Amino acid sequence: QSLTGWWIRSQSSFHTGAGINFYAPSAGETVAYRYKESKGVDVWTKGQVTLRNNMVKVYTATASTSTPIIFGANDGTNDMIFIADDTALKKLTMSSDTATTSTYTLSVTTHTAVFSSAVTDGTRYFAADNTAIHVGNLGGTTNDGTTFATSASTAIVLAYAKQRLMAGVDNKLYELNPNTTPNGSHATTSLPTATFTHPNSSWQWTAITEGPNAIYASGKLRNISSIFSVGLTTATSTSLGFPQLTIPTVIADFPEGEIVNDIKTYLGAYMVIATSKGIRVAAINEDASINYGPIIVEGAYNRIIFKDRFAYVSGLVDGEAGLTRVDLSAEIEQLRFAYAWDVYATGVTSGAALSVAFLGNTDRIAFAVAGQGVWIESALNKISSGYLQTGFIRYSTLEPKNFKRLLGR
Repeated sequence: QSLTGWWIRSQSSFHTGAGINFYAPSAGETVAYRYKESKGVDVWTKGQVTLRNNMVKVYTATASTSTPIIFGANDGTNDMIFIADDTALKKLTMSSDTATTSTYTLSVTTHTAVFSSAVTDGTRYFAADNTAIHVGNLGGTTNDGTTFATSASTAIVLAYAKQRLMAGVDNKLYELNPNTTPNGSHATTSLPTATFTHPNSSWQWTAITEGPNAIYASGKLRNISSIFSVGLTTATSTSLGFPQLTIPTVIADFPEGEIVNDIKTYLGAYMVIATSKGIRVAAINEDASINYGPIIVEGAYNRIIFKDRFAYVSGLVDGEAGLTRVDLSAEIEQLRFAYAWDVYATGVTSGAALSVAFLGNTDRIAFAVAGQGVWIESALNKISSGYLQTGFIRYSTLEPKNFKRLLGR
C-alpha cells in the first residue's frame, strides 16, 4: 500500500493531555493532541511544551509520624501558607525561594493533641484536633482563642461551606457558627446538636464541600464509601440566620474497595473526586444529585485544589510525591477530561503528596508529605529535565517502521 507514496504523521501540540497508547488520527480530533506520558513538563499551552518549575522544600515536619495540613491565605499583609503540623500551628511566608516560618501561640499551657484538619474563612483559621476546634486570626501569631470542645475517636474533618463551619466528628455532622472572635481566653463552647448522625457508629467522614444547591459530604466504612447531599430548606436557622439544612441523603455509592478521600466542586457544574483508586469527575444536576464518570487516571489520590480551569490533585508522580493536573475545560469523552502529571518533589519516594495549596493569591503551588514537610514551587528555577512520550504510531499496519527525523522548533 505504500508503493505510491509516503504516509505522513505529525504532531505539533499536546494540550489535551496524557493517556493514549496509540496515536491514530482516525480515532478522532482529540487524539491528535494527546500523548502517552510526560513528566516535568507543562503541555497546557497549545503548540508549546516547556519545563515545569522545580519544587523547593521550605518546611521540615516536626516528627517522622506527623502529617502537615496546609492551606493558602493572605494574612492582611503577606501571601502565606498555614501549616497544622503535629501539635503546632504555623505561618509560612516566602521571599522568592526563601521561607520564613512563625508559630501561632496557642492559649493553653500545654497542647499535646495532634491536629487533623484546618480551614479558613478568609480572615480566621479553624484547626481541629480530637479535643477541640481552635479559632484564631490569620494576622499575627498570638491570637488563638475561643474553641469548640470535641471528643473524637477518629480524625475530625472541617470545611467552610455555604458561609458555615461544617465539622465531621466521628459519625456525626455538625453545623457551627464561625462568627466567633478569638479572645485569647481559650474559652470552650460545647458542640451543638448534630445536624446528622450516621446510623453506624464506625462511619467516618472524609471530606465536606459546597455545591450550588447543597453541601456535600463523603465518608467511609471500612472498604465502602459514599457521598451524601445536605440540602437547604426555606426555614431560617435561629443561630446563623441562614437557611436550615435538611437531613443528608446518599447520592453516590462507590465500588467496594474504592474510598473517597476528597471532593471539591468546580463552578457549580462539576465535582472532582479523589479516591484510593484514582480521579473521577461528576456532573452536578439541578436537584443536587451527581452522575460520576469513569476513573480518568489511576492511582491513590488525596486532596484537590482549583486554579483557573485546572484541578490539582495530590498523590504520586511516577513514584515520587507530586500532583496530577486535570483540565476541566477539555472533555475528551463524557466525564473524562484531559490530564497530565504536574510538579513533583525529586527523589521523594517514601510518601505521597497529601495536602495541597497555593501560596496566598499567587500561582505558586505547594504540597505536604507525611513525615517529611512542605514543598513549594520555585519562583526562579526550572527542573533540570523532563520528557514527553508520544503514543505508538502504527499506520494501521503491523509492518516495521523506519522513522527518519524529529524536527524541533
